[in-house]
Amino acid sequence: MISGRLRVLRAEDDKRETSSPEPAALAELGRGDTVGEAALMTCEPCAHTVVALRDSLVAGLDEVAFREMIQAFPLEMMSALSRQLTQRARQAAAHRNHDRPAVSIAILPVTAGVDAAAFTARLNRSLATFGEVLTVSQQTPVVRNSTAASENRLVEWLNDQENSFRHVLYQTGSEPSRWMRRSIRQADRIFLLANAAEPPADAAARFRELMAADLPTEGSLHATRQFHLVLLHASGASAPTGTDRWLAAFPMAVEHHHVRLDRDGDFQRLARSMNHRLVGLALGGGFALGIAHIGVIRALRELNIPIDSVGGTSMGAIIGSSCALEMDWQRMLDVVIGGSMTSLKGDYTLPVLSLLTGAKMATVLGQYLERYTVEDFWLPFFSVSASLRHARMLVLRRGDALRSVLASCRAPVIFPPLPWNDDLLVDGGLVNNIPADVMRSLTPGGTVFAVDVAPSEDIHRPTEENLSISGWKQARRRWGSRFSLRPELTLMEVLGRAIRLGGVSRAQAIRADADCYLAPPLAEFKAWDFNHGRAIAEASYVYALETLGRWLEERGRPWETPPAVDKAEYSNCVM
Repeated sequence: MISGRLRVLRAEDDKRETSSPEPAALAELGRGDTVGEAALMTCEPCAHTVVALRDSLVAGLDEVAFREMIQAFPLEMMSALSRQLTQRARQAAAHRNHDRPAVSIAILPVTAGVDAAAFTARLNRSLATFGEVLTVSQQTPVVRNSTAASENRLVEWLNDQENSFRHVLYQTGSEPSRWMRRSIRQADRIFLLANAAEPPADAAARFRELMAADLPTEGSLHATRQFHLVLLHASGASAPTGTDRWLAAFPMAVEHHHVRLDRDGDFQRLARSMNHRLVGLALGGGFALGIAHIGVIRALRELNIPIDSVGGTSMGAIIGSSCALEMDWQRMLDVVIGGSMTSLKGDYTLPVLSLLTGAKMATVLGQYLERYTVEDFWLPFFSVSASLRHARMLVLRRGDALRSVLASCRAPVIFPPLPWNDDLLVDGGLVNNIPADVMRSLTPGGTVFAVDVAPSEDIHRPTEENLSISGWKQARRRWGSRFSLRPELTLMEVLGRAIRLGGVSRAQAIRADADCYLAPPLAEFKAWDFNHGRAIAEASYVYALETLGRWLEERGRPWETPPAVDKAEYSNCVM
């Protein structure tokens, strides 16, 4: 291959053996890479499909010429093939994702009044953390002076820049042009810039106009490029609403990003996303002990450790949602402590399905979640729930924010199951109390912090060792003597412990999924100590500051460094 970029897709036979509706990408090839040697050596048809990601210049080699090269340069050919085969074997052993960091990004405004030049300049500065960045626009001399006759030279020059710079940004205008078409054809990612205050339908109509301007067919664009919807918000904007309408108008977008024009952190998050350097925070369940998450979040922010994505289970989902809305830690404490104590009082019902109706909790959470969808949050967010009908874990990343959080914290017996389409959902702690594995899958190549607030041992054995226990005797012991030396086991303690068993039994797996595993010292507190919430958060904050400080000394800040692999590792020979 002389210049350009090719993608090798799984053969049709292999595709039918997978559940994926799209062909799997096996490799991306660049300058100097080869493909199809096995077909030449065995005289059989090539087993894979190769598509061009952009205009590419390739050289063909027939069977006769290939064998002549092997005979003329046997050592050199065998060495080259061995290196590429070894590289492929290492990637296979590591189950490497071939979706490499984006090299070329086209910036395409889809609403009027968007300052693409200013956005591109801000993004350029943020991407520079990971290596040299080049911005190319219609005013770049080599572009301005190009003609239809010199198009091939322009393509070769652009490909040279992509081999020289870590990122190349193609800045386009809002009107169809030859340069706009060239930028889209050249890019790995296409950022659709939209003013979030404009009607999504108008932006979608504008996008269709641009796509109709002598571009490759829509299907081929979607198959070889990723569209990202970038919603721009004015300085000081409150949390977005209506993001679901934007995503419905742009169904081709694989991701959406909320970017505030006065927040450098939003541009830095976008840069980390393009380099697989996102930082994810996974928060576990634990009833009142989950208030410790607020102390960890406070410490992360004070240590300038970014939180790019957050997810949680049960109380972790409640606090995670407030983190995704970027509440300050003081307000988190007020909302969670006050709301939790309110939602557990006076909400009793006839215990046919549950002890509480769940109405008060829905009202409390609804005060700050009711008008949002999960897509509206500033940060990507997920909650974990358990399906009663299908006996499996559900990861909720889209839809009504209030229902998504409630579905994760419906502790059985205490609260009724939550209807969800044709299913009934209960507390996610039953299936995955600390979802570090989910966060790892959503932030490939990034850094995952996991917070475990469930103590390894937090339950007392009953005082009676018979085959049966009298609840009346237990009650008399618990409340009949003010001088009782040991607390008695209660129904709520058994239930809370049962929900958290998944996290306790998976502690080693959680540590393996997380880059940093935090377990605040909470032995002096109990699962129902909501009235001690501020002390719980303070103890966790002190612990997190010390633990994270040591972690930073040992590990540095990996989200500010480029991935350890270089471009060459993402190119290989497919035989």
